[in-house]
Amino acid sequence: MTENDKTFQTVLEWVRTLAVAIIIAILFKVFIGDTTKVQGNSMNNTLHNNDLLFVDKISMNLSGIERSDIVIIDAPEEKGVKYIKRVIGLPGDKITIEDGKVYVNGNIYPEDYINTDYTETTTQTKDWILDDDQYFVMGDNRIPGQSNDSRSFGPIERKHIIGHAVFRILPFGDFGFIGKA
Repeated sequence: MTENDKTFQTVLEWVRTLAVAIIIAILFKVFIGDTTKVQGNSMNNTLHNNDLLFVDKISMNLSGIERSDIVIIDAPEEKGVKYIKRVIGLPGDKITIEDGKVYVNGNIYPEDYINTDYTETTTQTKDWILDDDQYFVMGDNRIPGQSNDSRSFGPIERKHIIGHAVFRILPFGDFGFIGKA
């Protein structure tokens, strides 16, 4: 084997290794996990503008979506935009917002993570009954005008939920798992 053949073999091995690494990275990003950056204040005081999060895409297919999960969704009104919201209502639930309180199936929903004591509706609708494949999501920031969520655009279908926000990467001072409420 000549020196040129050895060099060619070495380059070919590097190209194969790099191609396999790229394929694995793409598969991981599409099916298993990704990162996302918080843009805006709709999840204050739980998450903040510019927080960098790890998004788990696979667990919701294994264990489902539960009330109080923080999820990444496709924005219903803006193609290509992602929102970060908290799941309040599950399929079949009745959600009511009345006198500043959120009710799930007739019971006040405890929300010690929100940044104000009052939740208002953002449209004239104050009651939502969720279909078999619908979820009701809201931001933790309930100051009027701070969160575009199901109060404005209505319940979302399961196919629009991308994954769970499970881990905060940045800022380093808040590094760690994002717990449920």
